[in-house]
Amino acid sequence: MFLLQRLSLCMVLAGFFVGSYAATQGSLGPTSSGTVQLSATSPVTPRQVLVANLVDVSVTNDSSFWGGSPTGGFDFCLVDTYGGTVSLAITSSQGTSGGGWALRSAGGNVSVYTVNVRDVSGSIGYGASDGSSSTFTTSLSVGGIFTNPATCSSGNNNYKFVMRLLSSMPTSLPATVYTDTVTLVVSPM
Repeated sequence: MFLLQRLSLCMVLAGFFVGSYAATQGSLGPTSSGTVQLSATSPVTPRQVLVANLVDVSVTNDSSFWGGSPTGGFDFCLVDTYGGTVSLAITSSQGTSGGGWALRSAGGNVSVYTVNVRDVSGSIGYGASDGSSSTFTTSLSVGGIFTNPATCSSGNNNYKFVMRLLSSMPTSLPATVYTDTVTLVVSPM
C-alpha cells in the first residue's frame, strides 16, 4: 500500500510539472487529432554593442604628419555580441568650420580638423568627416568587429581613430589650447 501511495504521488507531481506543456496524442479512428504546445525563447543575452579603449588626443605642430598636416589618434575597440554590422556615428560638439570640424579656443578662435576611421592596420578607410555636418556616420561590418567584450578589456583593438589638422596651426592664431569634444556612438544595424 505504501508503494502504491508513493507511486500515485509521483504521478501527480509529474503531471504538475509537465502540465500544459505535454503534447496530446491522437486516437485511432476515421479522423485523429492531437495538440502540441509551441513556444519561442528569446536569446539569453540580447544583442549588445560596445565602444572601448578611447583616449584623449593632443596634436601640435610637432606631431606626426599625414598628408602634410599634424596628425594624432588612437586605436580603439568595437564589439557587437552578434557579430553583425554596426553604425558608428562620430559627433563634434564644436560643429563645422571651413571644410572640417572646429577646434575652438576660449577666445573663440578656430583651427580646423577632420576625423578618419580606419581598420587597426590603417589599410582600410571608412570615410572621414568633411565639414558638411557636425556628425560623421559610417557602417562597419562583421570582418573587423569583435563579438566578445573581454577582447577589449585585454587591450585588443580593431579600429583606428585619426584626427588631422587641415594645416599646421597658423602662427597668426593666439598661442593657446584649442579644443573639441567628440562623441562616438555605436549602434546595431
